[in-house]
Amino acid sequence: MTKKDWLQSYETKLGHKFNPFPDSNFEFESGKGFCIWKQDGNILMAGDVTGDGRYWDNFLQEKARELGCKKIKFGTYRKPFGFIRKYGYHIVGFIMEKEVYLISGVSDFLLGSSGSSLRNMITCGPYLHGEQKFRVGTGQGGR
Repeated sequence: MTKKDWLQSYETKLGHKFNPFPDSNFEFESGKGFCIWKQDGNILMAGDVTGDGRYWDNFLQEKARELGCKKIKFGTYRKPFGFIRKYGYHIVGFIMEKEVYLISGVSDFLLGSSGSSLRNMITCGPYLHGEQKFRVGTGQGGR
């Protein structure tokens, strides 16, 4: 596949435009896919990756050693358990996202002035046996 084919396939799969982080490095192999990476101190940050996972994991390991990095980190839209089982990664946190409201004050309206009204309605707890636990109306974090 060409670079254009891989990018098109990636965008179709994710449902949004390819948008690598600033000053990142783009690696491409026609039979393997592509990988975006950037060094951040002693951490190699992997961005968008598609194609042959084993190939790109080996590439990232080699690149990290070459640059003197101690760790490789990345985020994923997929369930993380395949990366844990297949490549030895582990979960170190969650990536959180929220929409930016076009009108000032909407966040205060939805969350209340302290943010506690919505926070007490829905809280998320830690992963338990691969499932996210939710508890409604307690504010106790799903424990």
